[in-house]
Amino acid sequence: MKNISFLLLIILISTTSLFSQVEVPKGKYPFYKIVEWPNQGSILLAKDPSGSTNDIYINLLDTEGEVPWGKTIYPKVEDPKLIISNNSNYIYFVDNYKPVKNFIEYNQLNQSGGVVSTKFDVLQVIRSYGYTTPNDLELMEIINTPKSLVFYFQLPVKSEGIIENIFISITHHNNRLYHYKGPATDMKLQKKGTIDPILFAGADESTINFSYFSTENDKNNVNFIGFSPKGEPVVDQYLKIPSLNPIVSNIRSLNLDGSEYIDDKSLFQSRGKGVYLNNNYYFLTNDISTNCLIIYGLNEDRKVEQLNKCNKNQANSRNPKSSISYFELDGDLIVTSEMGDVFTSYKIDKNGIETLAINKKDIENVQLNSSSFKTKDKTTNFVHVINGIPYSTDTKELEKLEKITFKK
Repeated sequence: MKNISFLLLIILISTTSLFSQVEVPKGKYPFYKIVEWPNQGSILLAKDPSGSTNDIYINLLDTEGEVPWGKTIYPKVEDPKLIISNNSNYIYFVDNYKPVKNFIEYNQLNQSGGVVSTKFDVLQVIRSYGYTTPNDLELMEIINTPKSLVFYFQLPVKSEGIIENIFISITHHNNRLYHYKGPATDMKLQKKGTIDPILFAGADESTINFSYFSTENDKNNVNFIGFSPKGEPVVDQYLKIPSLNPIVSNIRSLNLDGSEYIDDKSLFQSRGKGVYLNNNYYFLTNDISTNCLIIYGLNEDRKVEQLNKCNKNQANSRNPKSSISYFELDGDLIVTSEMGDVFTSYKIDKNGIETLAINKKDIENVQLNSSSFKTKDKTTNFVHVINGIPYSTDTKELEKLEKITFKK
């Protein structure tokens, strides 16, 4: 009996030790990056340090602490752009932002490790709208939505004084291409400052929304451009915003969207940002008169009103630098605002608007590691959650490691 008890104790100690850490050994190439794939786990990326090939080897460490697959992709460039999302069972590595011989190329991986290397013809798309100049296309955004990968291109047409706004939607399960042309942007009004840039607003299973803010005839409008994953138009929505004192802000997604890889961040400066979430429409703006982030939306009577409370803040400058950042987490939207030294944050969810007591350090790592936001320990470099329990690892000098160890 004592021997049996001793054996059970040894098994218990071994099991506890087994789950106190998880190790992923190096393969053919050294590691260079870890990125969280929300709801799936973490992807561990490795590549040839000599640079003789562009191959990238990818391991998935899942939420059970297992490594179900490792795959190699063969991009045409050294640094393909990773597009990842809370809402998709697919990840993408996009080779080129400018068409190469009329094509945009990318690699797709699904949650089971299936790899598709493919491309699409942008000339074929713009020909359907009467244009034949694919090299004039400017890629503004790539969004990994629940049903499709969405590319937003601008096509300046100087002879007509307009910018065509073209959205290409490629459905995940079959890589079939659909497209939709939104309303054209008047170059004169844009230069005058009455029309702001078109920004991604949100998406669900059936609807993809972009939006832009405009001021016409002393009226403030948030205009939503909606279409389905198959490029079918959705009834346009708009919010008429009451009198406000907005300051132009840098708008930044803290998800790994395509805009993160565009160097000229001035392209995303706007007086505010439209949001589509849980079939509701919102508008976020930094108000210069109060130094507050104000969130507008529809009340129970379907009238636009301010939905959050705001106490007037004192900024450290008359013309403070202003920004609005956001990221999705478990179906909710976390929004932060900076106006000079004033930092505020909110959560938008199915129940409405909630003020958050967080600081800038809490969101430092969320773009590559959203689980870091959920843990109280902010000293670790990377957090991986296994069966609801956070494990962590140091991401310094990954290329020197023979294995990556995640510890409780």
